[in-house]
Amino acid sequence: MRKPNYDAAGEKQFCEKIAEHFDTDIVTVKQINEYVKTNGLAYPHFLFTSMSAKAGWGKYRVRKSALSAVTAPENTVASAVNESIAAMTATVTAIRPERVHVGKIASNITESLIPNKDPTYVPFGFYNDLKMIVSAKIFYPVYITGLSGNGKTIMVEQICANLKREFVRVNITKETDETDLIGSYELIDGNTVRREGPVVTAMRKGAILLLDETDYGSERLLCLQPILEGKPFLDKKTGELIYPAEGFNIIATANTKGKGSDDGRFIGANVLNEAFLERFAITVEQEYPSVSVEKKILLRNFELHGVTDLEFADRLITWAEIVRKSYMDGAVSEIISTRRLVHISKAMSIFKSRMKAIELCLNRFDEDTKRGFLDLYTKVDATVTVAANTVSLPGESGHSILREDDADESLDSLVTPVNLGPIQNPFVVPAVVPAVVPAVVPAAYQRVTQHVGTVVSTPANGFTAAATKIATASVMSGLSQQVANNPFLPMSLFKVSMDTGEKIDVAHDASSGEFLVASHAQVTRVSPERLVEYGEEQCLEKAVELNRKKAQKLVDPFTHTRLL
Repeated sequence: MRKPNYDAAGEKQFCEKIAEHFDTDIVTVKQINEYVKTNGLAYPHFLFTSMSAKAGWGKYRVRKSALSAVTAPENTVASAVNESIAAMTATVTAIRPERVHVGKIASNITESLIPNKDPTYVPFGFYNDLKMIVSAKIFYPVYITGLSGNGKTIMVEQICANLKREFVRVNITKETDETDLIGSYELIDGNTVRREGPVVTAMRKGAILLLDETDYGSERLLCLQPILEGKPFLDKKTGELIYPAEGFNIIATANTKGKGSDDGRFIGANVLNEAFLERFAITVEQEYPSVSVEKKILLRNFELHGVTDLEFADRLITWAEIVRKSYMDGAVSEIISTRRLVHISKAMSIFKSRMKAIELCLNRFDEDTKRGFLDLYTKVDATVTVAANTVSLPGESGHSILREDDADESLDSLVTPVNLGPIQNPFVVPAVVPAVVPAVVPAAYQRVTQHVGTVVSTPANGFTAAATKIATASVMSGLSQQVANNPFLPMSLFKVSMDTGEKIDVAHDASSGEFLVASHAQVTRVSPERLVEYGEEQCLEKAVELNRKKAQKLVDPFTHTRLL
């Protein structure tokens, strides 16, 4: 129900003044509209919500004598009929539309819709340009589109908070219609009362109206056509012509551009009417924040929630960046949003565990995607481990997600145990050096790859089979090059690993330029020429297939060492 815009004294003064102005005890809606407009007053909704003030169709008592007078009607039956009709009629009525400039009415409404400032928000993207549009106080509708969780809604909210502008947010669904947006009639305490919708409220206040998730709406949104043109709106139910106050503007946010979601990612997103979309002056594509901005966002959330593990923020951002690149390359169908990282930071403040915070916030994904994302994170952060189906590494703060059936006890027994601790740079493969053991293998061998697939490390009881084979093959040349020198390889590695279901290791031989691909406890070398000829994904697929054949003794592992 509408909040009163007059107190008791104000109601009494309004009634006395309008009665004196028209020299009558009973005034019509037309007279009320004329008086309000001429004197710049707030609309007297209290008259229309008071059944005792009704004096007939479109007439209201304003003098105490008229309100308290009890006069017997000449025709009792006619009087009863009139009273019944009045009781059933909405309390805000008008026989014909009256020109009412509501901008002045809004100035007398005391409730404030200015949002609070969010201490964790960091401006980025279209923020500055949108701030200029809002500051200009001209009617200029904006349509903002972008992937989920990249800060579209909060950007509009925080601009209004910064500029101290009132902000009205409406979440759109396929069921949203004119009654939800403009207003409807409600039965309250036996009286039929007009409930004003959020669009009209924003117009009266000169506020910023946010239509959130606009692409989930239907053709029912076409009721906003005249409002999207910046023109006054005629409320068909009340006959009131509503003029937008200065500063009123409409901003829409959506995951699509109103053309639906062909890939099924945003189920329920509709194809919007072209005439509706055409009324937005500009369309903006919102991207995820840059690494530096996203780090600031996470650090502010860490500070707000009392998380002191600042290194965790770096690991999360690196992880999210790899996933997003994989998503853009079509390697995965899900993405890690900025909002998801904020959820993880809050979970971290509660559970005090990196892996638990991540795992709980990944439970919304299907099991394969969740496991893939968890495995990928373990490549970025050497301090965590995936609990299920893994080989634990006693005595080491690192981890491994090697399957138990990949272990090769005969090879492990030839290796001197080494504990290297957590790796600092997840992309660097340090040089190997000979070790004094029966077989020629390195004594300081670290993880070969830190992206997707098997994390090769140094368990207390010796190397795994894949680690030993890679180390043995590379001991004379050394592996000092960064895998990240080829920016496409991590993405390809992630896709091939997900497609084949195999854990894959990759190392780079600095001296020959070859890549060593390990899977199935086998190793295949890939020359730079083959990398150029086939491309990253095809090379990896071929190398993994060759390793599988070698593991199954379909080909001679000593003969087929390179991808031909």
